[in-house]
Order: sequence, then C-alpha cells, then structure tokens
Amino acid sequence: MDDGHTWYLLITLLLLALCCYFTASASAIVGVNDSNLKERSESGDKKAKRLYDCLHNSNNFVDRVRGTAWICGTAAAGLGTARLSLLFFKMMLPGMPELSAFAAALSMLFAVLLSVFAVVSIGFKIPQLLGSRYCEPFGYKTAGLLRVLMTLFTPLGILIRGFSYLISKLFGADPSKAQEEITEEEIRMLVDVGNEIGFIEESQKEMINNIFEFDDTTAGEVMTHRTEIIAVEKNAKISEIVYLAINEGFSRLPVYEKDLDNIIGLIYVKDLLCLVGCNSSEDFKTADFIRSVLFVPESTKCRALFAEFKKSKAHMAVVVDEYGGTAGIVSMEDILESIVGDIEDEYDEQEEDIQQIAEDTYIMDGTTDLEDVGSLLGLSFEEDEDFDTLGGFIIHMLGRIPKDDETPLLTFSGYQFTVLSMDERRIDKVKVQKLQETLPIEEEIIVE
Repeated sequence: MDDGHTWYLLITLLLLALCCYFTASASAIVGVNDSNLKERSESGDKKAKRLYDCLHNSNNFVDRVRGTAWICGTAAAGLGTARLSLLFFKMMLPGMPELSAFAAALSMLFAVLLSVFAVVSIGFKIPQLLGSRYCEPFGYKTAGLLRVLMTLFTPLGILIRGFSYLISKLFGADPSKAQEEITEEEIRMLVDVGNEIGFIEESQKEMINNIFEFDDTTAGEVMTHRTEIIAVEKNAKISEIVYLAINEGFSRLPVYEKDLDNIIGLIYVKDLLCLVGCNSSEDFKTADFIRSVLFVPESTKCRALFAEFKKSKAHMAVVVDEYGGTAGIVSMEDILESIVGDIEDEYDEQEEDIQQIAEDTYIMDGTTDLEDVGSLLGLSFEEDEDFDTLGGFIIHMLGRIPKDDETPLLTFSGYQFTVLSMDERRIDKVKVQKLQETLPIEEEIIVE
C-alpha cells in the first residue's frame, strides 16, 4: 500500500471515529437526567458542572454536536467512496476491458452503497444506541473533551451556519424565528429505543402511544355495545333496579322507554338511598329519579367527548348510530381506559378476552378486537369490512349467524376458529388453534 492510500485510509478512519464520538456524545448528553445534573453541578462535581455549562450556557450545543457528526460522517463517506470506487474499478477492468464505462458505473455504485452502509451503521446507529444506553457515565466523562473538540470545529460550524443563513434568507425564511419541532414519529422512535434498552417499561410505552392515538379515537371505538348494555325500563320497580345495581355493580343505569333505541335518561343508584328504610317503595316512580343524559354520534372524537364530560360534569353518554338508534354507551372510564388500559374495580370480573390454554391454542371472546387477535397471531384482516370483532369476522366469513346447537369451524391463514358457544345471536366463545401445516393458497379459507 503506497503512502497515498495510507493517508486516505487514516483520514477516513479518523473522520469515522470522530463521527462515532460526536454521535454517541449527543445521544449521551441528551439522555442525562437534567435535575440530577443540576444537583451534581451545584454540589461541586466538576464533570457535572462542565456538562451543565455546555448544555445551558452554549447556544444549540447538542445541535452543533450532531451537525459536526454529520460533517465528519459525510466526509468519511465521500473519501471512502472515492477510494473504494477506484479499487473496485481496478478489480473489474481486467475482466471487462471493453465495458470500461459500465465497470466504472458499477464500481461507483458498489462504493457508494458500502460507504453509506458503513457510515450509517458504524458512525451513527451503533454509537447512538451505546450513547443512550450508557448516557450517565459517558455523558459526564466526555464533557471536557467534547467542549475542546467543538471549539476546534467552531470556524467550520460558523461557515456552515452562515451559508445556511444566506440560503434561508434567499428563499424568504427567517432563521432567527425557526424553532426545532419534534415530530410524533421522532418521539415514538425515542420511546421505542427507551423500551429496548430498559428505560421505559412496556406499559409506559403503550400509554404514550395511546396518547398519540387519542386524537383519532372515536366514541364508537371505546363504547360498550348495545348488546352488552344493562338498562332498566321506565316503569321498572325499585326492587328490579336495586337487584341490577347489586348484581352488576353499576352506580348509573340507562333508562329506556319501550326499547333500547329510546333511552330517555339515567338513574343514579345513590338517588335511591333516600328510600332505604321507607315504606314508600310502592309509590316509587322511576320517572321521578331520571336524570338527563348526553347523546353523541359514533364519530365523536374522544378528546371532544372528554372535554364535554368535564364541562357538563357528566360521566356517561349514549352513542347513537346514523339512523338515530342506540349503538352503545360510553363512560368517562371508557375514555380513560383508551389511554391507560383497563381499569379494574371491585366489581370487574378478572376473566380476560384471550386465554391461552395450550401452545398456539386460545379461547377468545367473540367481542375480542380484531387488532388484538391479529397482533397476537400475526394475521392481517381486511380493514374495509364492516366488522371489528372476532365474532363479526366469523359471521362475515360464514355468511350467517350460527345456531345455538352447532359449533361451526373456520380455517383461515393457518389457524382454525371453532365457535364454542353462542349468546342468543352473538358469538360468545371461540377456540383458536394453529394448524400443523399452512394450507395451500387456494385452500386458505375453509368454512365447515
């Protein structure tokens, strides 16, 4: 290897090493707990004070570190591409002298791919993960050296910022008013990284993702379906209401007239406490205790409904479909559960929607959300169809509602779905079992 190649190699490796260092440093100092850093700095820790000064007394320090990392990485990729393309060309030329132009293009392509892969993986991805994983020890130790190196790179940084400023002004932008915006995707990525390295628990990750999805979640997605509504008729006796309240554990019950499509209000069980010990139960009229209730369409966003609940001091609303009929009911608890997950109280039964009884064998409720089924089994269901539960999917595939005395089975994408029980016209329990061998494509869906 001649001196020219040696210098090229040394400079490229140096730039790649600097890229690794700056990337890891940026990830580390961002991950350092700011309150702990301030406390250690005020207590006299020199390393903590240096890092605190870098972060709080230098303008856009982290951005400058990241920018320097990109400069070093880009330079390393450029030098690597130049030398590798020449090396590949010399290797290919003897085998295809008549295709020298093609050999040159192919050499350049291979060189670019290899250089970019090396810089992205070795210079950015791996240091980023390591810096996040060991942010506390690395962040404190690197502050002094990092400040020295950033001082050396200051002239280059000023030149690049000045050029960027001129280009921005040329296109009518005002760089002085520019604000760094962190997108939802970036936050989700940081959460995923935090979960992978153990800083963020799975439940915390799920809650953060639910918060982002909250704006798009509708009342129809979180409501209790009308088939599961526990309600009382307008002329119900007090004994019937008390029986439902005790056995179902609800403090509020919808009141309907004739049928569930005509809900006229709510009755609060606490309002009936005044009748305890009285002999006036024979004169009891449900209508005297009915309170008003909110009515909202299925498309109402949960955020808007939550605000309405707070404004009206209500805790429950009736969800109506496009024809004005009752689709279900939604409570404040349903909305909160869409963010934090299931909230169990002393009346909730502990039975899960999905129970694993053996390897690759499950018992599922017919009301289990198809997204949960798909995530567990690794299946993809049609999203445009008018169903979102396992029971709805099976009825759609069967083309009919199963009878009480039959146990139809459905084979789909390597899994067998067997209806175990019915609750009137609703599928209650389903057994899901993975088949030993995946069926051919033409036999992928079988209904028996």
